[in-house]
Amino acid sequence: CVNYDTVNIVSIDLPIIDIGEDLSICVGDSVQLNASGGENYTWSPISFISNINISNPFVNPVSPTQYFVLGTDNNGCSNIDSINISINQLPNISVSNDTSLCYGDTIKIFANGGSTYQWLNSDSINNLNTNNPDIWPNNSSLYSVVVTNDNNCSDTASINITVNQLPNVSAGNDQNICFGDSSSLNASGSAQNYVWNNGIIDGELFQINSSQQYILTGTDINNCVNYDTVNIVSIDLPII
Repeated sequence: CVNYDTVNIVSIDLPIIDIGEDLSICVGDSVQLNASGGENYTWSPISFISNINISNPFVNPVSPTQYFVLGTDNNGCSNIDSINISINQLPNISVSNDTSLCYGDTIKIFANGGSTYQWLNSDSINNLNTNNPDIWPNNSSLYSVVVTNDNNCSDTASINITVNQLPNVSAGNDQNICFGDSSSLNASGSAQNYVWNNGIIDGELFQINSSQQYILTGTDINNCVNYDTVNIVSIDLPII
């Protein structure tokens, strides 16, 4: 005696798991991956990844890495996709040495190592987007620059600028002196060295033959220079 039965085997297509195109990131950056096509996911390798069991983890590898994801659908069928993460280096930045200047002076600073530049200190600078701007700060300042290379990777460097204040320089009070009499000029202030114009020697008497303005130049230990003036009026003698 013979009898029969049947069974149907249905071939279920595997899920199409897709992570997208390969990506590049800069050293120190992270990127979010996005897998689709499944209900559950398992990522590998397990290093430098925020969560291996979600569809959209963040990864921050320190070297070129290939990440795999195993996606499983509601039927329990699984498939795999992978993505390559390459690492672009940051710009190799060189900047001016820390330096000082005198109040009121202008100097040029520079940064090299990139294709674009963005200075973050917008005060007392002639161009925020050049690698060698002129600056004239009134106070000691830190000038920072964001440098970006051809891979669109950025890094920051800074230059410390010290502003030396000008010395106090006093030429004294104006004087009214009779024609032919003598007077002296006496410098004072915080400078280390004083020089009068017209060959006048500080503190020494000289004869007054005409009205004149005298200029005093004072220089301090930082080589900063300041000026003051004094007027000596020659008074005509009476006609007797």
